Amino acid sequence: MEPYELGQVNAFLLKHRSVETKPRSGRKLRSGEKEIGEILCRAEETELITLRSILAGQGMNLIIKDDLDVEGIPVGGQVFLSVREQSEDALIKVGEDMVVRKMRLRDGESNEEVTTWYLYLWFQHLALLYSQLDRSTTEVARYN
Repeated sequence: MEPYELGQVNAFLLKHRSVETKPRSGRKLRSGEKEIGEILCRAEETELITLRSILAGQGMNLIIKDDLDVEGIPVGGQVFLSVREQSEDALIKVGEDMVVRKMRLRDGESNEEVTTWYLYLWFQHLALLYSQLDRSTTEVARYN
């Protein structure tokens, strides 16, 4: 894996968090996913160690699963996942204090007010996302 390819893989994993070499039924590959999957499949162990160390520096961990590990992965397929490291010293880009500080309009607002507004805006955001996918917000409660 060349440095350029390593950068491509890193950027794709940070944006999409997963790469499937063979898509599940009913799912199309994202733009560039096939090429990234090919790069990862032909990567040697030393190159994967380098990728893991780059992701670790960003608070992420690389997990590789194949059709024998997880049910639902097509035969001969692999899934590469970039997951957030759960340790206490992992890099956290956005924290509760930062959100409260950035959303506060006036100095006199309590944390409870700011948090309530944040929650309201988050729910509105989710409602827009669900309605954009032609799903009503009541379908969220039925999802298992």
